[in-house]
Amino acid sequence: MTVALTPRRRASRRLDNFVLRWHARLDSDWSDHSLPWIIAGVAFVLLSALALARERMIENGFDLAVYAQAAWQLGHGEGSFLTSVGHSLLDLHGSFAFFPLALLSRLPISLTKLLLVAQAAALAYGVLPLWRIARRTVSLRIGATTALVAAYLLHPALHSVNLADFHPEALAIPALLAMAYRGLSGSTIRYAATTLLVLAIAAEYALLVAGFGVLLVTIGRRRLGLATASLGALWMLGALRISWLGAGDGEFLYRRAFAPYGDNAAQVIGHWLAHPFDTLTRLGAHRNLELAIYLLLPLAFLPLLGLRYLAPALPWLFLVAMADVPENVRRTYLLAGALPFLLLAAAIGLGKLGRPTLERFSVHPVVVAALVLASLVFFVDMAPSSPYAAPWSWGSRDQIDEARDEALETVDSKDVVSATQRLLVPLAERTGLHLYRQGEQPPADTDVVLVDPFDLLDLGQSPAAPPPTPTGFDKLSEDHGVYVFRRSRP
Repeated sequence: MTVALTPRRRASRRLDNFVLRWHARLDSDWSDHSLPWIIAGVAFVLLSALALARERMIENGFDLAVYAQAAWQLGHGEGSFLTSVGHSLLDLHGSFAFFPLALLSRLPISLTKLLLVAQAAALAYGVLPLWRIARRTVSLRIGATTALVAAYLLHPALHSVNLADFHPEALAIPALLAMAYRGLSGSTIRYAATTLLVLAIAAEYALLVAGFGVLLVTIGRRRLGLATASLGALWMLGALRISWLGAGDGEFLYRRAFAPYGDNAAQVIGHWLAHPFDTLTRLGAHRNLELAIYLLLPLAFLPLLGLRYLAPALPWLFLVAMADVPENVRRTYLLAGALPFLLLAAAIGLGKLGRPTLERFSVHPVVVAALVLASLVFFVDMAPSSPYAAPWSWGSRDQIDEARDEALETVDSKDVVSATQRLLVPLAERTGLHLYRQGEQPPADTDVVLVDPFDLLDLGQSPAAPPPTPTGFDKLSEDHGVYVFRRSRP
């Protein structure tokens, strides 16, 4: 006697059969070799196009100008001291990995474009180690793996990093994912190479390396874990004490990020321990809850199921939560180091929700669909390149852009320039570069001062009122609020 299936059961069975057929077709060596590269290639095109469109509108800020100046100086043998920030390149974050990137400055291409494309390439390349973690380390099937990769590429933090100028920390996202994969898969030599690469990208990431070493100890790789934790701890201590390892002006994470607690690491930690109630109050502030939602909801809270694998990033996230920094900084490159561990924990979480089969873990299609839907919804709601921001219209030019171009043409390649942050970026390829703040006298070696009206708006000033002429300068031109002042001739 056969039992008639209800329409709901028939639809469910058809869906299961459809998913199984496609899994059988895609769960192959061809998919593992080709599909991640295809996805990464498409992601690179989209991410680089968004970053370059924003650059074309002259919407970038001070940080891109700093690293463009650094790349130009290194490529032209002018040393690593940056007039834009007043100290050496290595003092910024101890980024040794930036030096070989700077050699590309000899290519006949704009340095700002080169840096933005390199950053987009690194973010897109993160697909490859993430794919290997999901497929080889966690043994997920193709559907769950693709959903996890989609969640990575749609995560608002990824797009915020991509559009927040250029920062070497962004280059560490694929390196940290590769470090996690090699550390968990048993390839010691390759693991050591990726670990050293992470340290060379940003000295502050030694904290993440040390935390990952502790994780390796807890999962049974005791010797490798102890070596990793020791290396990370020593590198981090060195970075706090030695300027060219990343201490710079004695700050950590961001300039004066922990000034409310003390002047050095010992004072800051001592303040937190001596005032536990204040520390917990600040840690539980509403903006930190919003930051946790910003990180976890696009991944459907899956990282909480693999909390042990998220643990290496918790000290870093604690510092980000306690740091006295602007919100746009907290949500961009300061989160770059935590994102790989969130993805690693999410992969582990998917594995825990999966049902073991002969070769892999099969995750229910409802869970996979929930992850994709959460990623898509929060990309639309939170990402700076959301459809609500109309990114398809980026790159257009208006009269103010034309006025900026005309102002830039008045500057000679040998001039020492002081400019507000938007106009610093296209002028960065020179040794003499300073950030100009209205009301302050530019440095004595300045030849030209440029002021952009939108920078005045960002500072809460009215662009309608003409900026005061700096002492010793003459107004050379003014067009749509873009001012050029040149030093008076004796």
